[in-house]
Amino acid sequence: MNKQLIIGLCVGGLVATAGGALALRDNSPKVADIVSVKPITAAMEQEFAEVVRVIEVADPGAPRFVQVVDVTPLKEPGAQEEVCESVVMTHQAPVADENQVAGTAAGAVIGGVLGNQVGGGNGKKVATVAGAVVGGIIGKKVQQNHQANKTYQTTERQCRLEQGTDSITGYDVTYNIEGESSVIFMDHNPGKQLPLVNGEIVTNKSEIKRLLANKTPSNYEVFYVAGAGEDSVIMKQAPKLGTLLFVDDGQVVTDPQREASLRASQGDVVAYQVTYRLGDELEQVRMDEKPASKTLMVKNGKVMAVDEELSTAL
Repeated sequence: MNKQLIIGLCVGGLVATAGGALALRDNSPKVADIVSVKPITAAMEQEFAEVVRVIEVADPGAPRFVQVVDVTPLKEPGAQEEVCESVVMTHQAPVADENQVAGTAAGAVIGGVLGNQVGGGNGKKVATVAGAVVGGIIGKKVQQNHQANKTYQTTERQCRLEQGTDSITGYDVTYNIEGESSVIFMDHNPGKQLPLVNGEIVTNKSEIKRLLANKTPSNYEVFYVAGAGEDSVIMKQAPKLGTLLFVDDGQVVTDPQREASLRASQGDVVAYQVTYRLGDELEQVRMDEKPASKTLMVKNGKVMAVDEELSTAL
């Protein structure tokens, strides 16, 4: 055999063996150190759709209901009425001695007697006169007070005119239809809505009550933006513009119970974001379960599952 051919085969075999060894080495699992583990909650991955437009969808054959914007009572002034009542009156008792002569005289006598007991000679005379004057003044005042306190009471009937209670004769009802306001007279307050049948406002009280009791619930076509597209969904209640609707499995949630369940579970942990170091590179992976150790097994750039790690180790 050619010597050079033998040498080439040997070199080729060595190269193939080395390449296979390198390939096996690259495919073998590698240990990566976990740098951090952060919980991922349902709220962090929840999708929403924003409401941009709402249109009422009503049964064409059902009565329409227009909005009442104002109700003004029309009043008729009440007639004046005479109101009478018994009133107890207090009167001053008649006075026989209007000038209080008796009180003045009695006071002057007493005052003169008391003044006469003061001093002597001319001083006694002066004191007597002064005592009489002062005593007369005091006596007059005492008699005045006594007369003022003498009263008597009588019961008298007094009457006055009072305005009667106004009576309501009807109502001016202002309603809005298609952006225009109109006023109609009604004999009762209709409330917040009026039925519109065949283009005519229903004003009969019993008929309004019947139509309102059998009112067909309106549905609403709700237009929303989710992702890069716009779509719509039928809902029984009209959400406000800008409301964020829950999206579950690619569908807008319209069931109140399902929405309440999603809202209540927003804090639940659904997965974990694991950051690990492999060589000089930092990588991240989402894991359904929290790692039990501080390392991960990585093969061909992919984090191995727990059962896969066990089978490899075996």
